[in-house]
Amino acid sequence: MPDILANAGGVVVSSFEWEQNLKGEKWSEKEINSKLENILDKEARGVLQKSRLLGCDLRKAAFVIALQRIQSALSES
Repeated sequence: MPDILANAGGVVVSSFEWEQNLKGEKWSEKEINSKLENILDKEARGVLQKSRLLGCDLRKAAFVIALQRIQSALSES
C-alpha cells in the first residue's frame, strides 16, 4: 500500500474530530473505526483499480487520483 494512503488514517480521524466539534457530537470508538474502515477500504480499492487501469504501481496510481481531484477542484472554482 502506498505511503500516501497508509498515512491517511490520521488525517481522516482528525477530520472526524473537527466534524464532531462542529456538530457538538461525540462518536464512539466503534463508530469512528467503522467510518474510517469504510473510507480507507473504498480509497484502497480505487487506488488498486487505477493501478490496474494504468499499468503502474500503487503509489503512482494514488498520485494520479490526487492530481485528478485537485484538477477537478480547481476547475469548479
